[in-house]
Amino acid sequence: SVWKPLVRSEDVQQLHLVVRDQNMVPVQGAAVMLTVYLPQGLQIQMLPSTDGDGITQAELVLSGQPPGSRVDLDFTVLYQDLSAFARDSFFIWW
Repeated sequence: SVWKPLVRSEDVQQLHLVVRDQNMVPVQGAAVMLTVYLPQGLQIQMLPSTDGDGITQAELVLSGQPPGSRVDLDFTVLYQDLSAFARDSFFIWW
């Protein structure tokens, strides 16, 4: 998820994702790929593997993005032979 629903065109957005199994047990060591759909192009990056609490965190540095734009985030999680998908978004407001 995102820390702020609205950010400036020159800002840093904090991202975090919690990965748990079907029993709500944290999944350690899951690989997480982030796809960022910016108004000025696509950005793909690997996030750190999930920790013992099933959490991964990262910062997304924004620069020169047009105000009024929506930024979509796709998280793809891979663990052993399993995969999962999550989506979030935020707006560049000023």
